[in-house]
Amino acid sequence: MRTGRWPESADNAVTAYLQWRRENSTLSPRTLRDYSKTLRRGLQIMGELNLHTYPTQINAKDIKALLASMEKDGYTVATRRSYLHILRAWTEYYGNNIIRRMGPRWPHDDRPTVDWLSLDQANELLRTPMTPMQELAVHCELCLGLRRREVVRLVPENIYLDAGYLDVVGKGSMGGKPRRLPFHPDTARVIERYVSYRNTLIAETRAATRSRPVTVPDRLLIYRRGRTLCIYNSDSCSGFDKAVKENLNKKLSFKFGNHTLRRTFGREMHRAGVDLLTICKLMGHESVDQTIKYLGLNMDDMMAGMRMSPFRRR
Repeated sequence: MRTGRWPESADNAVTAYLQWRRENSTLSPRTLRDYSKTLRRGLQIMGELNLHTYPTQINAKDIKALLASMEKDGYTVATRRSYLHILRAWTEYYGNNIIRRMGPRWPHDDRPTVDWLSLDQANELLRTPMTPMQELAVHCELCLGLRRREVVRLVPENIYLDAGYLDVVGKGSMGGKPRRLPFHPDTARVIERYVSYRNTLIAETRAATRSRPVTVPDRLLIYRRGRTLCIYNSDSCSGFDKAVKENLNKKLSFKFGNHTLRRTFGREMHRAGVDLLTICKLMGHESVDQTIKYLGLNMDDMMAGMRMSPFRRR
């Protein structure tokens, strides 16, 4: 428990607590960074809701309001539990045992694997500084719902900036099943930034070789290896995965995989009210049944559905 002079603000209380954890625990620096981001984000949400944020003042009403807000915003059960676990350790450090006394009961989560981001996490990712390649990859998967293989297979000729759509080569034999996708509001800007970077990469490679011509791959996504321009393997996608996540996980309060982004796209489109058939077409699924599996409808969603019921006792 905290001793000595007490911090003047919630922010100072977080800083003091993390310093204590740093000096008196075996947590890794990365875990401490995750603790810091999660705790500060939780307090930010509470502040936006006009709830108490100083550790000794937080009460049961504040906690219930926080959890209700997080459920409404699409946080999974596992994510809400993680936030509350970290918040409880912080408040108990300052002698406040309200969360332990409440003993929150959590609804059962039917998903075998929670394989998507909450809307808040997705927006945090989109706000994080990225390289042009990372921004394009994240945008294509999270905002357009592309598979990572489809991102790797993109070619400049299949992107129609003026018309506002792109042709995607999906999975399957004989080059994959194609589909046409309209742009997201940010797609043109993201593509233009990457194309500018790609042109610079080509120019720098040509300047470095001088005496011999440079072969420019027909794929949109390229990278430089010495004096050669290369493409990512569209079968294993391992190099692509590494390039997308390089240094990003260190900046975020959570971890993510490439396929997590595509699943998040489908789930958040559903939560936004887009009908299942449209989501199915956007994601290139063979059937709506496949789309439903991607959405991961669980107890949270069923509870939310029941609250929307039109039947009320007068």
